[in-house]
Amino acid sequence: MPMPSWVDCAMATALFWARRTKCKHHQVGCCIISPDGELLGEGYNGPVRSSQHCIDPEVGCAKTDGVGPDRVKMRCRGTHAEINAITRASAHAGSLKGAYLVSTVEPCFDCTKAAINAGIARIYYMQPYTRVADDDPHTSEHENAIALCQEVGVAHVQWRPSGDFIKTLQETVGHVGQFAMPEVGTNETTESQGRGEG
Repeated sequence: MPMPSWVDCAMATALFWARRTKCKHHQVGCCIISPDGELLGEGYNGPVRSSQHCIDPEVGCAKTDGVGPDRVKMRCRGTHAEINAITRASAHAGSLKGAYLVSTVEPCFDCTKAAINAGIARIYYMQPYTRVADDDPHTSEHENAIALCQEVGVAHVQWRPSGDFIKTLQETVGHVGQFAMPEVGTNETTESQGRGEG
């Protein structure tokens, strides 16, 4: 069986990171890797650091449930997976010049701009971003992102899983089941499950 590429490995990691999100609308994971496969940072879409998750009953989704006693509808409180991954990677690795961004969903136009400004050289995504641009009902953010990447020379690639990737992922998950897992319980250091990234 062929060895999975670094991008394949990063996409598998991003798929697991997407499982951390508590957003009821979108589950997105993202990894930043160096060209030689070093994992520099990762992220998922969710509220800002130390903020409550939107699925908490007293908080709710700002876009669909509204906020405050009058439940006024507002913009999403969450941060996109790509911004969280760029922020974490920058904090740990410093310069991201030449790095690859690997996301389960195509970055929106704003996240594409952030990736370019961070020095990302290649953007890989699995699913296209489908929201229509606010200022033009005929132009999608996908088209805007492609045009911008072409203008500045950043690769913008829709990643497609091969049969080998799917088989490897299934075998890996199955292989994990062969390990003797510790008894279910609490770890010495427990992480907060009710708060955002960080």
